[in-house]
Amino acid sequence: MDNIDPPTLVCTEAGVFAWPGFALVERQGARFVRASEREIGHLVGSLCGASVLYGPLVSTLDRAARFLERGQVEKARASVAGLHLPPRSPEIERLYRRGALDRPPPFAKIFNPDLHPRWPAGQPDGGQFRPADGASVTPVSDPDEPQSNRPPTFRELNLFGRQRSADLKEKVLSGGLAAAVAIARFAAEIGPVVTDEARTVYSRFVSRFDPPMSLDELIARTNSDHPPSWPAYENHHIVEVGPNNGKIPDSLLQSRQNQVIIPYYLHRDISDFYSTPNERYGGMTPRDFLRGKSYEEQYQFGLMVMHKFGVLK
Repeated sequence: MDNIDPPTLVCTEAGVFAWPGFALVERQGARFVRASEREIGHLVGSLCGASVLYGPLVSTLDRAARFLERGQVEKARASVAGLHLPPRSPEIERLYRRGALDRPPPFAKIFNPDLHPRWPAGQPDGGQFRPADGASVTPVSDPDEPQSNRPPTFRELNLFGRQRSADLKEKVLSGGLAAAVAIARFAAEIGPVVTDEARTVYSRFVSRFDPPMSLDELIARTNSDHPPSWPAYENHHIVEVGPNNGKIPDSLLQSRQNQVIIPYYLHRDISDFYSTPNERYGGMTPRDFLRGKSYEEQYQFGLMVMHKFGVLK
């Protein structure tokens, strides 16, 4: 039995899960709620390839959710079993064979105790977070607190997601790694996305891999009926509001042309850039360099920065 590969999708009375434990349909009170099409695309697409997105995957998950709400678990299982998804990607299988992933049922903790030491150490039910490739989480809390005797904080998880997404994105841009493989690798490192904190970090990681868009596309997406939302995305003012309050009219600062929704980690990167001294601007921060300049000058500068960080084409 140990040599039998688990199915890519598993349906239980608790919902529908993608290997190795991502919730695609889960119980919320009396209802079963499907993940967004975007989340499903990233999760299952990274496992089996983009072709699965053009089939009946989403409609089947909707049907399974309705069956589960009525207590018809076997019908839900039959629907999911009838999808016949393509095999998982070679990268996923390499991670699997290498021992970076275990084979638990949905919602079980995923870790190899040799590759992912328990946090707290030695605890059978401790936290499972620990990268398999030797990377470490930077401690940001009380340095006097023993680091091995506590679970990672959300801040640490978020910092790891930001750093890891930047590293893997660089490899994707250099052509050394496919985006789907990078996403699959990160999923293997953090384990099942079944808590709100893990979902938040995973969604922020994935959004960094959005391709750059034109300004018109960004504005249209921001003002659409279903714009990208928190926690994976944040609202970004191309011309900053704080330093220009009272100096530039609100009608410009809060206009549709000056606000776009962009990936969360990229927004953090841009904010850090504006607040970091830069020799190119005489040792000043870009924010200080821009003080007193016209709206048009700051707008063009803001577009340049968005292009620099891969938000804008």
